[in-house]
Amino acid sequence: MKYFPAFLDLRRRPCLVVGGGTLASHKARALLRAGARVRVVAPRLDRSLSALQRAGRVTARRRAFRDRDLEGCVLVIAATDDAAVNRAVYRGSRRRRIPCNVVDQPALCSFIFPSVLRRGDLVIAISTGGSGPALSRRLRLELQRTIGAEYATFLRLLHEARRRLRRGLPDLAARKRAVYRLLDSPALSLVRAGRLAQARAVLGKRVAAAIRAGPGRS
Repeated sequence: MKYFPAFLDLRRRPCLVVGGGTLASHKARALLRAGARVRVVAPRLDRSLSALQRAGRVTARRRAFRDRDLEGCVLVIAATDDAAVNRAVYRGSRRRRIPCNVVDQPALCSFIFPSVLRRGDLVIAISTGGSGPALSRRLRLELQRTIGAEYATFLRLLHEARRRLRRGLPDLAARKRAVYRLLDSPALSLVRAGRLAQARAVLGKRVAAAIRAGPGRS
């Protein structure tokens, strides 16, 4: 395996984006969705990044990149069309042992971005290790057709049900069996049909039954 797959918790963590164009804007917005505190460094910002700065969502320095811009960052993305700047960002990040991605230059990356499908808290990441990004995107599009928005709603209901199970069924093995019975219930089909109250009721009944049965029979 060329890369180790992981999901990073970047909430309230400082991350740096070097570049002011479309790619930089796209990466900055992805970091913001993850709750990161985003800094941007570039001589010029496109309209999207300028709007983010005016809204106070990113901190921007409108100048050339300096090595000290890396201080305190936990993750760095370089998205410029200047090869020398990209190399400088990568070298500086490597010296500080900060994960760095130079967009579309795998040789200057300590991590790469997967193709991502999001359905609420459900996140599916697909990677070919840089060998075939187009295939990753094709697979994501195929998954989009089968994994719809109903999964986000179902996951919220499942989270509610699991919280009730944790309170009422301390036994871990029994709780695990109960969760699989929730997944095998018709709740997802009901959500897909727009019958949210019935889906919640189905899950609620299965949770109650598991708690009544206890560790031995749930």
